[in-house]
Amino acid sequence: FPGLIMAVQEEAGLDWFSPQAVEDSLIIHEFFHHDETRRNAPVDKMLAKKFGVPVPPVYRDIAAFACTNRFLKGPPCQLMDILWLYRRHPASCAAALKRCEPGLFHNSSR
Repeated sequence: FPGLIMAVQEEAGLDWFSPQAVEDSLIIHEFFHHDETRRNAPVDKMLAKKFGVPVPPVYRDIAAFACTNRFLKGPPCQLMDILWLYRRHPASCAAALKRCEPGLFHNSSR
């Protein structure tokens, strides 16, 4: 995944993430999920219990992204998913990437 992100980022003429930032983001994101499992407390289940309504499992990833963004400076880690989608569906994502202004995320590697 890190190699893919770096290659797509280069293709798109961006420098949002350094290789170390990609690796750090993945480690923090996955550690969050590991901690959820270790504590037997997935975010979706905790929220469902607290609010008494069904909560989709996607909330686990939303929480993991929030945790990752909290610990790392720089552009939001969700942009890595946009770069991955660009590789899978370039025509669909090209326009969206072009709309990202160069200075939008300080255009610097974290």
